[in-house]
Amino acid sequence: MFQGWRLKLREAELACDQGRLEEATALIRSADLDQYLPGQRLSAKIAERMVDRARKHFTCGNSSAGWRDLESAKDLSGESDLVIKARQESVNRLLEDAGRYLVADNPSAALETVKKLEKRQLDGAVVRATKDAARRLESAQRLAAHGKFAEAEEHLVVARSLRPDLEELNRKQQDYQEKLELFRSLTEQLHREMSESHWSEAVALADRLLELAPENGIARDARRHAWSEVGATGRK
Repeated sequence: MFQGWRLKLREAELACDQGRLEEATALIRSADLDQYLPGQRLSAKIAERMVDRARKHFTCGNSSAGWRDLESAKDLSGESDLVIKARQESVNRLLEDAGRYLVADNPSAALETVKKLEKRQLDGAVVRATKDAARRLESAQRLAAHGKFAEAEEHLVVARSLRPDLEELNRKQQDYQEKLELFRSLTEQLHREMSESHWSEAVALADRLLELAPENGIARDARRHAWSEVGATGRK
């Protein structure tokens, strides 16, 4: 009589060949097929298929499914070279995504990407550096919005030191330097025009300052005051 475990093995092999990997895994587990050499070989084959499918999931942006497949592959074959390599590829891909978000001045998206890695307890040095760089860029954005470009640049310098591979951040630092000079110049002009009661000019200058720093309180107050003076002059 044909041994029962061999029948189960053939059933699991068929499920694997047809891409029904979860079913094949369940059959391996339920019949303890991995205690036999053919079952161990089939487990390794299923794990390899799981890793291939995980890569496809990651490429399509379905990272949750990709991580599930990698975990299943690890359960089947242990920390094999194939699993380790695929995991590192996924980590590198997410770090590249986070880097692109940082360069695109979108640190919140970079932090969300880092959270995906932390969720998997993948918090190596580069992951931590990317997280810190994103937080620095968030601080720089808040400061710049208030017109504090010098302080914003200081945070950017730290972010660059954390991710020196992102050379595009040099452009952002230069942008802050240029905005700082322009902001100072416009602020001086604004004070001068207001002191001389040139209200229409003051409104225009305040508008330009708010384009640079939308949350700057001085520019907002100056614009409000200048508009009230323009209205008062117009009613005379």
